[in-house]
Amino acid sequence: MSKVASVILSKTVRSFDKVYSYIIPESFWNEIFIGARVIVPFGKNNRSLEAFVIEIIDDFQISKLSYKVKEIKKILKDVPSINIDLLRLSLWMKKRYICTYYETIKCMIPPGSAINTYKYVKLINYSINEVYEDMEREVIDILKEYNGILEYDEVENKSNQKNVKDTIEKLIKRNIIMIEEEYSAKIKEKKQKFVFLKEDKEKVFEDIENNKFKRIQQIKALELLIDVNYILQSDLIKYLGISKSTIDTLKNKNYINIEKLEVKRDPFRENDVEKTNNLILNNDQRIVFKDVSEDIKKDVFCESIIHGITGSGKTEVYLQIIQEVISLDKSAIVLVPEISLTPQMVNRFRSRFENEVAVLHSGLSLGERYDQWKSIKKGEIKIVIGARSAVFAPVENLGIIIIDEEHESSYKSDSNPRYHVREIARQRCKMSKAYLLMGSATPSIESYYRANTGKTKLFQLKKRANEMDLPKVFLADMRRELEIGNRSMFSEKLESEIRENIKRKEQTILFVNRRGHSSFVLCRECGEKIDCKYCNITMTYHLDNDRLICHYCGYTKRSPKTCPKCNSKKIKQFGTGTQKVVEVLKNKFPDSKIIRMDSDVTSYKNSHQKILEEFIDSKIDILVGTQMIAKGHDFPTVTLVGVLSADGLLETGDFRATEKTFQLLTQVSGRAGRGDLKGRSVIQSYNVENYSIQAAKLHDYEKFYNQEILLREKLNYPPFLGIVMVNMTGIDDNKVLEIISYIKNIVSEKANEGKNNISVNGPVRSPISKIRDRFRWRIIIKYDNLNYIVSLLSCINDWYYKKFKKTDIKLNIDINPYNML
Repeated sequence: MSKVASVILSKTVRSFDKVYSYIIPESFWNEIFIGARVIVPFGKNNRSLEAFVIEIIDDFQISKLSYKVKEIKKILKDVPSINIDLLRLSLWMKKRYICTYYETIKCMIPPGSAINTYKYVKLINYSINEVYEDMEREVIDILKEYNGILEYDEVENKSNQKNVKDTIEKLIKRNIIMIEEEYSAKIKEKKQKFVFLKEDKEKVFEDIENNKFKRIQQIKALELLIDVNYILQSDLIKYLGISKSTIDTLKNKNYINIEKLEVKRDPFRENDVEKTNNLILNNDQRIVFKDVSEDIKKDVFCESIIHGITGSGKTEVYLQIIQEVISLDKSAIVLVPEISLTPQMVNRFRSRFENEVAVLHSGLSLGERYDQWKSIKKGEIKIVIGARSAVFAPVENLGIIIIDEEHESSYKSDSNPRYHVREIARQRCKMSKAYLLMGSATPSIESYYRANTGKTKLFQLKKRANEMDLPKVFLADMRRELEIGNRSMFSEKLESEIRENIKRKEQTILFVNRRGHSSFVLCRECGEKIDCKYCNITMTYHLDNDRLICHYCGYTKRSPKTCPKCNSKKIKQFGTGTQKVVEVLKNKFPDSKIIRMDSDVTSYKNSHQKILEEFIDSKIDILVGTQMIAKGHDFPTVTLVGVLSADGLLETGDFRATEKTFQLLTQVSGRAGRGDLKGRSVIQSYNVENYSIQAAKLHDYEKFYNQEILLREKLNYPPFLGIVMVNMTGIDDNKVLEIISYIKNIVSEKANEGKNNISVNGPVRSPISKIRDRFRWRIIIKYDNLNYIVSLLSCINDWYYKKFKKTDIKLNIDINPYNML
């Protein structure tokens, strides 16, 4: 009888997306576990590949199998493994999101920790007296040139032989060379050299007094070590101005030791915060706190949503609930929608819980994320804060997951696996019997509908925590501005309010829905627009480097001075981006300090935090930005918010356009008046009558929801039916259309079978019909049975892969998409 492990490979290639069986050598029986990472021989050439153990089968009868089962080669002990709960979650995700095993597994491990195998050829028994063939001699000479060891691929590259592998095999059989393998991840623990005092302190002091040391550098080093016991070698050299040879001399005389120790890469190392205490909760906050705290103690899955207006104190409720979770020796995960929100949230939590907080998001270096992940896995950290991927944090004894600003579209992944954080958090809390708490001033229609139908408990926070009123919202009709001759990007109302704020030395936020300088470049002579050569989309003009950039594929070129079609000089930038707004503001208010925040200026590490810190310190008068400034931030001295164009949000062709418009306008307006000063907001639009804009003016979520839910029901949109977007791309436009039409016919045939409510629309060209020189077609499916549609689309996905895996045709299936472009 044998022990066998079921494993999945660390390969995204779909042909390897299977469960494989490997014998567990008896020497590994006490070391292997479910979730372990191992090295296995794979394929005809027995390539060494990384794999994850998903099941261990005891007393397996190998003799009953008709094929030979290979053995696991190695257990990888010094790399992150996966706990059983996360492994179960990954297997659930594979089915739910129609993706590969490894696409889900890689969500569970820190980036950069995937294992690479390095294969070396090593010379072990060479003798000048032995007879070698010419081809053998060549391989031996190559190895001798590199001190007897070289990577296998390099030996092949440097050899003139066609079949050098055969020669290597001959030399292995003759025991002249051997093959060694090393397994390494891109990111590892960071280790640095520390200097320790080895000799007794009194003995060292005595030797100094007796003039046994002739160099002052040696005495300085020893005196410091007497005080501190140990220090980083680099710090010792830096602070004392001594040389490496001084340290080597003391080591040779046995006064000191040098050891390599692991050093934690700390993202908070330059960010001190002051300790804070719990604030007094108002009556509405106390109701939430008491109810949630009691449910957490029951050790059963519960779910609720806090609908709290902007500034209502949701974060303070989160803090005090988590304090209860920690007191029960449980862990908490807190999710925020954007990296830009993380620094403020982390500081709030660290000021309350100090070193019990870890952070996970893509703004950290790989090393920082790895060390934070390890601290969480070891149980050293009980509170994890981060963006979307933090939902997979390896916490033990999970007590609660909190999703702040739960309505945000950034919680939906736009690459495989195409999950939504709400779904993952709900599934994970069910598995762990934990509490799922969501919060928003503008809940998603789906979440609020769940609350209204009793599937989610609903809490209301209808007052601001500081008792201040919500900002007064003014609508500026830009059609009226044109009638009175105002062709500026600023309405008279917004410009006068900005001037008033500058005079009062109060801060202003201006929201613009597009980065760059101008939306497009147009020839006024012939009407030619400058489109991307690879995508069916206009290019955006960026003033900083006078270039046009495609925000979909990254293609860029110099902005033309004449029209490429008619050679006219009447070519001009049109539309408004963040750069242009800043340019106009500097002309209008030359003495004001203005800063911009969008993805063009926040691509480097900690850039979000530095901009926000500068703004919070009141060094900036006006902050201009895209959606990253519109939510979650708490700026006490901001009293004015301006929205330059609400119309662009409505004109996306997305069924969620009005919902996104209401949410964004309400959220950005809510940045004003959060301190002791009253706030106001000016929303500019050419369509002020739209019900989402009217509801945002009144901060009236119920009014918006009641109208929106009627439209959703009438049109069979979520939450009444689910939606799947099946998107197909390829270089051959006709071929793409042919294949997606066939898929549409299959779904339509199945739709007529049984009692499932399924409808199929399309195929039609995607709104952006070509990206990166690939044509794009899609079909939209509406369904009422999730399990059935997942099963059907899984079969279609398998059919597509078998038939088109070697072609350029790509199929993407997105269940309940958030990006309809």
